[in-house]
Formats: sequence, structure tokens, C-alpha cells
Amino acid sequence: MLGLCNLTVLCPEMELNYGYSDFVLVPLLTHYPKAKHCYIIEMKYVETKAPDSEIQRQYTEAERQIRQYAVANRLLKSIPGCTLHGITLMFRGQDMLPPLPVLEKHIPPLTLR
Repeated sequence: MLGLCNLTVLCPEMELNYGYSDFVLVPLLTHYPKAKHCYIIEMKYVETKAPDSEIQRQYTEAERQIRQYAVANRLLKSIPGCTLHGITLMFRGQDMLPPLPVLEKHIPPLTLR
């Protein structure tokens, strides 16, 4: 479903800062220069009967991963002037828990020297 939008390029399992993000949506700035939002989406799953402590542990791990990926030069160089959003999607069994926004960071535009 995420790949159906032509405003962004869907990058699954993108290598960023010694890890692999679940999904990164990078705006297609060459065609849509006003599309100024990039998303790192980290997905987690716990069993239906998992305790709340396990859910919290998974949210914490997802936040750590997003923050690790958000400083990767490979990503930052591809999204000048954009806002980077980090979002955790958590599934408990077949139910999706409320998405948790982790990060919102403005990436400065490139400057020519």
C-alpha cells in the first residue's frame, strides 16, 4: 500500500547507520520539489497475550532504532530541506496499537560553497 503513492520512493530494509530500517519513504524531490516530508517507519509485533512491559520494551527499541537511522549521512544527504518523521507501528496479535510518533527533525537545505 505504501508503494502506491508516486510522491515518495518506498525503501524497505534500507541500510542506515549499521542497521536496516523497516521502511523509509523518501520524497521524490526531482519531480515534486514541494514534497518536503520523509518518513522512517519501524514496525514491531508482540503476541496477543504479551504483557504491557513487553510492548513498552518494543516501543523503546523502535525509538532507539529510529534515532540511530535518523543520523545516517546516506539518508540526510538525500532529503535536504525536508522534515524527517519517525513513526513506530506496533501490532499486538492482529490488532494495530496507536502509532507512536518518535521524531520530527528538520534537515537543512544544501548550501553551495
